[in-house]
Amino acid sequence: MTMDIHQILKQLPHRYPILLVDRVLEIEKGKRIKALKNVSINEPFFNGHFPHRPVMPGVLQIEALAQTGGILALNNISDPENYDTYFLKIDKVRFKQVVRPGDTLILKLELLNPIRRGICEMKATAYVGNKLATEAELVAQIIRKDKKCRRASCIRIKYHISTIIAVIRKSFRISQEGIRGTRYIKWSDTNHINI
Repeated sequence: MTMDIHQILKQLPHRYPILLVDRVLEIEKGKRIKALKNVSINEPFFNGHFPHRPVMPGVLQIEALAQTGGILALNNISDPENYDTYFLKIDKVRFKQVVRPGDTLILKLELLNPIRRGICEMKATAYVGNKLATEAELVAQIIRKDKKCRRASCIRIKYHISTIIAVIRKSFRISQEGIRGTRYIKWSDTNHINI
C-alpha cells in the first residue's frame, strides 16, 4: 500500500513547515513502513543551519522518523482519524551521515513487538541512497483524540519529552568535513540550540 501527501495529511496532524513526510512508498500493516522525505534547499531551517554549508538538523531527522512511525501505528487502527500518536521515548540515536539539500531521505520503521495497550516499539532507520544516515529506537503511544488527559499521564508525557530532548542534545553531532573529520559538539556547546 502507498500513500500520497493528501492521504498523509488526513492521518497526521502536522502541517507545513513541520510535516516531514512527503510520500509513503510501502506499508505492511502491523509490521513495517517505508517513506520518503525530499530535502529541499527551500526548507526554512536551512536559513540558519548552516548558511555557509546547509545540513538537515538531526532532531528533524528524528521527527521525520517519528511522523513515519505515527503513520505505521495509526494504520493498525480501524478509525485512525480519531487517534493521535505521542512519542514516549527515543533510545540509541545515532547520526552517521550528513543530510544535505537535494538528498532524498528514505525512512524505514519496523515494529519490534506487537502493539499492546496502544504502546508501539519501533526500530527506525533513515538512509540517503544506500548509506545509513540515522538510526534509533522509538516508543509511541496511540491515544484517542476525545479522551481527556489524566493529570498523571500528562506529567509522564512531559517528563518523557524533556528526556527525549536531553538524549537528542547529547547525541547531536555535526560533520564539518563530510566523511573525513567529524567534530562532536560538547554538551555545554548545545545550550544555545533551540529545540
